[in-house]
Amino acid sequence: MALENKISITIPVEVKQQVISKLNDTKTLCGSEGYGQSLLYYNSVNQAAKKGVENSGVIYDDLKKRFPSNPHKEVIPQQV
Repeated sequence: MALENKISITIPVEVKQQVISKLNDTKTLCGSEGYGQSLLYYNSVNQAAKKGVENSGVIYDDLKKRFPSNPHKEVIPQQV
């Protein structure tokens, strides 16, 4: 069955740019919320590890690779 009636819609570039901008904003917001929740979990596991809760140290050691203690710290190369 062939489509005999094709509909062509032209969307202005400005509208496309607005949609892309809003999608990028949504992506950033979702990432931020996800990071916040992950950080809460990480800190909970950290506290459990400090209190000696069984197996929490293993989980903490795995998670701390993803949460650097100072992510904004400038790394200065050492001179030899």
